[in-house]
Amino acid sequence: PAAAVSSVGGGAGNDAAASPGTDRKKRALSEKERRELAKKLREITHSSARQCEKALQANGDDIERAADWLISQAEAASKASPAAARRLIAQADAHLAGEAD
Repeated sequence: PAAAVSSVGGGAGNDAAASPGTDRKKRALSEKERRELAKKLREITHSSARQCEKALQANGDDIERAADWLISQAEAASKASPAAARRLIAQADAHLAGEAD
């Protein structure tokens, strides 16, 4: 499932509202920019807004790495609740498959 997430960064980080990739890595995102990025991440992973913000902060505002991090958290949680983790991963995979069309 984590491999499927690698396609996330293709459109999310390169939209017209975002600054060029080199500038984006050099400066910290504003609160508004991080919220917008978290919103996109939430649509993809169906994680809570707070978890998406936390994932972005932990991964340098890189949406691709943040999505991988959230999925790894779900996989780790699967030991405690396998059904919940499977649902979360299936939702993310279904969303990504829908974007590919």
